[in-house]
Amino acid sequence: LISYLRDSGRDLEDVYRASDKGWVNLLDVAGLYPSAITDADRSLLRRATKFLHVDDTTRIDAIAAILDGTFPSWAEASVFDRKIMSLVFWNLFNDGMDPKTGASWKSIDEAFASLRVSKPFVFEVSQLLAVLKSKISQVGETFPLASGPSPLKAHATYTRYELLGALGYGRLPGSSVYEDGRSRTISGAREGVYFVEEASVDLFLITLQKSASLSPSIRYHDYAISKSLFHWESQSRTTPESPTGQRYINHEALGGDVLLAVRASATDESGTQHFKLLGPARYVRHEGTKPIKIWWELKIPMDTDSFDTAAAAKVS
Repeated sequence: LISYLRDSGRDLEDVYRASDKGWVNLLDVAGLYPSAITDADRSLLRRATKFLHVDDTTRIDAIAAILDGTFPSWAEASVFDRKIMSLVFWNLFNDGMDPKTGASWKSIDEAFASLRVSKPFVFEVSQLLAVLKSKISQVGETFPLASGPSPLKAHATYTRYELLGALGYGRLPGSSVYEDGRSRTISGAREGVYFVEEASVDLFLITLQKSASLSPSIRYHDYAISKSLFHWESQSRTTPESPTGQRYINHEALGGDVLLAVRASATDESGTQHFKLLGPARYVRHEGTKPIKIWWELKIPMDTDSFDTAAAAKVS
């Protein structure tokens, strides 16, 4: 795939522009793919696009190891590796379901084993990962969380499902970062704020350019003031005195973390936009109510491109 892109002058978006496209499908149409491709293979191949945004070596290396069978099983995995497994699983299967049977996966191990059975899928993603690794232009920065080690990196790009998976929000009984025997899928996750109580983490997913179709009451004014200072508005029903407001304001004293992730808009010409993780933030001050205006100090300053985009939202 790397050679094809170089020699043809095309980019990944050209190869994956339609849901039925991809490297294996292009080879198959040209009569160059050496084996038959089943309907089950094609179903999985359409999910390869869920990796197109990946831009850090931690995920690339983990996905490669999952596909070649060298990654630990859930029972053998460390907490850190379980968070990576959860990130990958929920990104691929945000409803927690086996697309072939329509039933819930029994375990993350079962889901990953099904990927390895599909040789076309393994070939497709392996080729894609090599391209993605060659395109990494900046190294994301790791950061500590009160809940323990995390595979997430500041300035890397993530889907909503990856972030919620890595933080333990998604639950599959027997394969949950925070096991309580219950299931909680991420397929219906559309909110901009999430609290993962077990991890003591508040995650804010911020879309900078709000749709004109949104009600003015939820068209929050979020923007960067500097590379280290971000203005954010809570949900319109939140007051400083409420349990949620108090958790935001006193998160450090309570031993909690706040994570900010931003995107310019909900969609662009390629489809759904994903989020740039800005990383952990510290409460500075607040004013107002319903919504609360909060100033957050980023522990890792924004890169220039992210700051330019987020600062422009102040006047949009």
